[in-house]
Amino acid sequence: MTLLGEDRLLAPLRQALRDVPADDADIHVHRRRAAITRYAHSSIHQNALSDETHATVRAIVGKAVGVVTTNSLEPSDLRRAFKDATSLARASRPDDEWPGVAEPEPIPAPSAYHEETAATTADAQAKWIGAICAAIPKGMRAAGTAQVEVTEDAIANTRGVAAYAPTTMA
Repeated sequence: MTLLGEDRLLAPLRQALRDVPADDADIHVHRRRAAITRYAHSSIHQNALSDETHATVRAIVGKAVGVVTTNSLEPSDLRRAFKDATSLARASRPDDEWPGVAEPEPIPAPSAYHEETAATTADAQAKWIGAICAAIPKGMRAAGTAQVEVTEDAIANTRGVAAYAPTTMA
């Protein structure tokens, strides 16, 4: 499974934040790709691949916050989401406990991404399942799920914060 990568994920966020009609704003994008192989009665019965992207934008007017979500990374769609979030913030009561958006500061480099895990194929998952099923005692059957996930998270805000972190899970 391939990554969009830091540049491709952060670029539309930075573009959308340029002309936000609010005092402050931030955006969080979560992209998840999952390859799932399900098996029952010691045989594979389903392979599925999902690819989901969710963006949550927050616009802040004074201490009022508006939140909108979208599944598009197109800058024009993100700008529209910020416009809608700004309208929601203007129509909301201020939150006196709102801490504000994050200020830029050093962020440790992420270390939860492993290329070998991301490169896992459906054939490899089938081999794992085959090994499990072969180890089952006679008269018993295996059932379960093998799953590999690649996720990417990116955040950016009007104060200059921009961060990216890929992860893998198997």
